[in-house]
Amino acid sequence: MTKNNQIKADYPDIFRDCFDFSTGDGWAELIDALCSAIDGHKKWGYIDRGTGDTTPPDIQVRQIKEKFGTLRVYVANATYEVDGMIRLAEVIASRTCEFCGSNIEVTNSSGAENVWRKNLCLKCHEERDKRLGD
Repeated sequence: MTKNNQIKADYPDIFRDCFDFSTGDGWAELIDALCSAIDGHKKWGYIDRGTGDTTPPDIQVRQIKEKFGTLRVYVANATYEVDGMIRLAEVIASRTCEFCGSNIEVTNSSGAENVWRKNLCLKCHEERDKRLGD
């Protein structure tokens, strides 16, 4: 089972209507932490600040992907708190290699093929360039 499929299996309530989950394994730990926070907020931490209502919204992850080398998470029925969680995860991902999870010398560049931007550490960037150059 891929890491993305495992995350979906661990949080079936928030992935019920997800149509795309396509990121590298390097972001799996971050995405798992984000999903845990969303799931916990949905189950135990929701209070509508305007009305005091504690009925949790039906927060649904629709899509998680990499776009232009950055993490994108799209959800339905998000609260302000969930939006903040997502923004924080996107910032952390911008400093994390999508392939291996390293946060050392991460760059957002297109590499040898000069088409798709990826957020990669120097080691993974070089390995990818070698693979694409063959």
